Amino acid sequence: GNYQVSSPCPGPDCDRRVEDGRITCWRCWESISKQLRTMLWRLWRQGRPAPGFEEAMENALGQVREDRLGASERRLT
Repeated sequence: GNYQVSSPCPGPDCDRRVEDGRITCWRCWESISKQLRTMLWRLWRQGRPAPGFEEAMENALGQVREDRLGASERRLT
């Protein structure tokens, strides 16, 4: 597509790039609960740094980390 790649994904151990206007790459975004994704998107659109965004982002990245650890453990068993 014709999109601008702006930055590395903030997801833990993620080597993907994030499109302009996005918070994380698609793979990491899908690891975040729908409720938290909705909150992040609302805060993101309010302008950075919106109050509460950093805390919500830390929670989201924690979910991504847990999802990755769970996937690793599933592969080992």
